[in-house]
Amino acid sequence: MRVNPDDLDSALRKWNEAYRAEDESLAIDGKVMCNAIDEDGRQVHVMNVVGHESNICYTQKKVGTLPVGEGSDEQKQINEIKAAIPLLEPLDIEGKNITADALHTQTRLRG
Repeated sequence: MRVNPDDLDSALRKWNEAYRAEDESLAIDGKVMCNAIDEDGRQVHVMNVVGHESNICYTQKKVGTLPVGEGSDEQKQINEIKAAIPLLEPLDIEGKNITADALHTQTRLRG
């Protein structure tokens, strides 16, 4: 409970980079966590990036809210489409093939 999730994610990304197999392709995928409820009473939905060849999870983030600005405590609601780019930003994806669900082929959201 006292571990900062961003610090842990950063440490795991560094470990993965040092010990992973060379993945030519990375998959983005989101999952709803069964029986996991967040502090607002919503089911927890996480997205992750996994290497096709190594099956290593490079990073994962809870989907649902993001900070409005750097250093801000204010949060804004997002969906899986809007979470994909921030999920990939800390990774070195140059020369990698990125795969994702067909959901990510939308060019605009309809509401």
